[in-house]
Amino acid sequence: MHKWKLLVATHLAAGFTDYALAPREQLETEVKSTGFFTTDTKRILAAAVVSLRVENKLLIYSYKGFAAVSVERDGFLFWNGRQDLIVPAGVSYFVDLSKLTATFDEKAQVVTVQLPPLVMGDVAFEPCPSSEHLAQLAA
Repeated sequence: MHKWKLLVATHLAAGFTDYALAPREQLETEVKSTGFFTTDTKRILAAAVVSLRVENKLLIYSYKGFAAVSVERDGFLFWNGRQDLIVPAGVSYFVDLSKLTATFDEKAQVVTVQLPPLVMGDVAFEPCPSSEHLAQLAA
């Protein structure tokens, strides 16, 4: 029994020591090894902003729902059947900001912005429904 108390005490002491010595600031850099004894450090937030600029899309609407398919078969005598398939899916609609045009009328001090048409993103099927989707199905 004495060994268990010692084991618990040492683990608690190690845990509190690690907590006390851990840095409190948010870690914001990503470090990659680029070769022998060399590293490349870049800021994560800066990389995220660059990737958003490259993407150049604005999410307008995101839909999550179900795709339902039903098939009926009329067979010989009693070989009839029906099969229903309900799959949760999501689709997003974007505006391509690279096609955005704006004109400025200096006299009237008016900016006119013409939006490009919406672009439908990929349809993402979720083969394993979440509990939220299952609750919607049950309702």
